[in-house]
Amino acid sequence: IPELDFEIPPEAQRGTLST
Repeated sequence: IPELDFEIPPEAQRGTLST
């Protein structure tokens, strides 16, 4: 579903979005 890929960076999929 490309509609959900509008605000879902690849980093968030792995949970590496710890800035």
